Amino acid sequence: MTCQTAAPDTFDGPSASISEALWDAVRDAYLAGATVASLRDDFGIPSSTFYKRAGREGWLHRPRALPETQPLDLDAPVAEPSVMLERAWRRLTHALDQGRSADALRWLRIHEGLKALAVVAQDVPADSALAARSSVAKVERVETVFPDSTASSIRPPLNRAERRRLARLGGGP
Repeated sequence: MTCQTAAPDTFDGPSASISEALWDAVRDAYLAGATVASLRDDFGIPSSTFYKRAGREGWLHRPRALPETQPLDLDAPVAEPSVMLERAWRRLTHALDQGRSADALRWLRIHEGLKALAVVAQDVPADSALAARSSVAKVERVETVFPDSTASSIRPPLNRAERRRLARLGGGP
């Protein structure tokens, strides 16, 4: 949420003092629901400076109003297990694309549960859910996709101790 109040001044650095008019505008924006990050961007005040002043003066942040939710209709039709399975898979891949691994792991668990439910409901044959995804080749090692990943130009040569350790373990450079 960006601040709607125009800043009378901006904070120019640690040596500059912040005017009371600027602090009034910051306080009003914060109490209206602005986040500290938006105040930092809009007014140029470091977060630590803001928190010190807010703590000293006892500013309280108003809780944001939660959006109105529709009441749950228990009689509404439920999607087929195969549709839910596909939705969970799409959300899983979207979370992975966004770099949210914890969310992707949650969606993977949901997908596994829905897959078991779909198999029990006979909506999806046991192997057809996997067959759609098995068209992508399974990669066991990185070297199968990137053969130059083990090139000696990437890895420095092994020193004497490392060569001995590998020889003792039965491997080689």
